[in-house]
Amino acid sequence: GYGRGLELEIINRLNLFATKGLLPKKTFIFDIDLEESLLRVAKQKDRMESIGLDYLKKVKIGFQKIAKINNKRCITINGMQTKTKIEDIIWNDFLDTFKGELWSIV
Repeated sequence: GYGRGLELEIINRLNLFATKGLLPKKTFIFDIDLEESLLRVAKQKDRMESIGLDYLKKVKIGFQKIAKINNKRCITINGMQTKTKIEDIIWNDFLDTFKGELWSIV
């Protein structure tokens, strides 16, 4: 993706093709200091996290651009907050987004 140099337009086209145009109503993007994120996963790094800090910086920039372009759909959350605070933000946004739809199902 963006971390390896693909442009957002190409990534967007590939996503739309792969999902047949399906887009989520909401996307939550967790913004966290990269050094802190690496400390949190120090023993459990996956192949993406093992590539290095420069790659992760590019990925973060890509997500920031996606959030800016899709500001009605994307919610950026400070990942340095407590798990409880993050959970509250997501749950409250979920309820606001789907309140009419949830009650029509029940």
